[in-house]
Amino acid sequence: MSTTAPVTNTTTAEADQTAGIGQRNSHRSVSPLNFYTDFATANFGSAVGSAAARVLAGMDGPDSPQPVTWDMGPGVIQSEETPWAQIQSQYAFVEKFAVLRPDVFGAANLERFDYWLNTLRYFSSLAEVGCARGQLDLVMKQVRLATDPESKLPYAQRALTNRIVLARAWDRMMSHLVSTVRTPGELGTVANLHQQNLVRRQFLTTYDTDLVSALGSSLPPSVDLATTYAGPSRLIVPAVRTLVEIGESLIARAMLITSTSIRNAPIMRWRWLGGTDYQSIPMTSVGGANFRAILPPATNDLEY
Repeated sequence: MSTTAPVTNTTTAEADQTAGIGQRNSHRSVSPLNFYTDFATANFGSAVGSAAARVLAGMDGPDSPQPVTWDMGPGVIQSEETPWAQIQSQYAFVEKFAVLRPDVFGAANLERFDYWLNTLRYFSSLAEVGCARGQLDLVMKQVRLATDPESKLPYAQRALTNRIVLARAWDRMMSHLVSTVRTPGELGTVANLHQQNLVRRQFLTTYDTDLVSALGSSLPPSVDLATTYAGPSRLIVPAVRTLVEIGESLIARAMLITSTSIRNAPIMRWRWLGGTDYQSIPMTSVGGANFRAILPPATNDLEY
């Protein structure tokens, strides 16, 4: 038996090529922290880029909480019987991110920061809603186990309190979500959340009939969801057109999200690109707080 080591027929060029592949791969990959540092600095500014990156990198990965699941589609909130106070620490990254806000400078940086802050707050509030539903599940088990109206009543009263807590948690969650809406796709997230949880699963109202029976009276108005928006007023252009054909009349749309009454429609100001004077077109309502304006047929590039 020969003890001579086998000869490898790898040429110098092949070896260099193999080494080059490894070098290219190493240059194309970055650590999560480096990735988020680039992202946060570009979006929020250098003053908070590094600190924001540490928060975002710390929450990313397979160990991140998952308050929703997939069931015939995304966005299904999971009931969680562990009290919110016991799992709230899993979402500590939200406030770690929030405390950076005073150090964000520039209107664009602040707008992007607030978008992500509200997104993270929405993410956390999904879990809070799940915990509120879990506490309602627990006490309703006691209501259903009780054998007579007198023994049911104390549990039903506790369940009513939990039902109200659940409604208020849902209101807070929706306030955070609506604060992130800027596009038709994000409006779809709102619609999907309602369809998956309120319509298909009766997430809030599952036990309402049983509660009415156990309490011997109708449920108070406090179990109802809020019907008014509680956040800051926002004017949104949900689909920004970047291309218009010569001769085409651009139709621009806008939505006004506000808790106050709308006294005047928005005004759209536009000019031919490079011009000095803007022309004004009052937008018209197309239902509720939705507006549109139609520009004259395009003869040149324009801005608005």
